[in-house]
Amino acid sequence: MTEPEKETDPLLLIIKKLTSDERRKTALILLDEVFSLAKTMQDYESVGRAALEVKYAELYLKCAEICYSMVRTSEQLYIARENLYKAYNLNNYPEKALDYINLNLLINPDDVDTLSQKAFNLSLMGKKQEAEKIIEGLVSFSERASDENSLDFALCGKYL
Repeated sequence: MTEPEKETDPLLLIIKKLTSDERRKTALILLDEVFSLAKTMQDYESVGRAALEVKYAELYLKCAEICYSMVRTSEQLYIARENLYKAYNLNNYPEKALDYINLNLLINPDDVDTLSQKAFNLSLMGKKQEAEKIIEGLVSFSERASDENSLDFALCGKYL
């Protein structure tokens, strides 16, 4: 059995320690300072992850927006949009989140997490019927996948 991967980001480790010791204000001051010194996408990702850890939504959003502007590859773009729509959700901007969700669904229209996020945002915007339709589709997909897996299991090792 393998051990869970240990966190190695020093900033995140410090922030976790400060928040576990109930020194959140100190953690927020530290994050603001490190944010002001950040220069690379990796720096902003690190600050963003730490901001998310202490529920500093505004800073998490700033980091996600900066990372989005710094992407170089299509894979980075997909992940940056995912982080951005999650940051918009956290800051209660469902319309903005939905823009980036729809862009990612153009790339991967069957992504369960992204479809769930779309349903969540549509619901927040009062579009309950649209949201319910997506959820029903996800449930149907899940049931079909479960049926296929049980059939595979039942036929495992058997030749027809």
